[in-house]
Amino acid sequence: TAQRRRPLVRRQGADPFAHRTQPLDDDPALRRRQLRDRFANSKLLIVLIGEKTKFLTKFVKWEMEVALRLRLPIIGVNLNDSRTKDERCPPAIRDELAIYVPFKQKIIAFAMNNWPNSHAAHLKAGDKGPYYYQESTYEKLGLNS
Repeated sequence: TAQRRRPLVRRQGADPFAHRTQPLDDDPALRRRQLRDRFANSKLLIVLIGEKTKFLTKFVKWEMEVALRLRLPIIGVNLNDSRTKDERCPPAIRDELAIYVPFKQKIIAFAMNNWPNSHAAHLKAGDKGPYYYQESTYEKLGLNS
C-alpha cells in the first residue's frame, strides 16, 4: 500500500509541492513570472549538476540567479556522485554559498533538513563559497566511500 509522505522541509506557509501545482506557460516572460512566484514559496533550491548543466543558460542559470537574489539555500547535487564542487558546477553558483552532495537519497535528505539552518548562519557571518559534508556525516548515514 502507498503511504503518504510528509515533506522533508517546509517554510512557514510554503507549499512543498509548488512546482507541481500547475504547468508552466510557454511564453518565456510569463514562465519567469510563474517561476518567481514559485520561488517565493520555496525554502531551498536543488540544482542537479550533470555533464551539461553548466552550459544551460536560459532557465537553469536564471533560476540559480533568482535563488541567490532571494538568498535561498542551494544544494548542488552531483550526478557523477562527487561529494564536492567539481568542474561541472555551473558558473552562476561556482563561487556562491552552496553545499555539494552526491546523487544519493540519504545525503540529499540530510542536506534538505540541515543545510537551510547552516546556510542562514553562514549568510549572517558573511561566508561565501562551496561547502561539503565531512566523511563522518557520510559514515553516520551508512554512505561509506
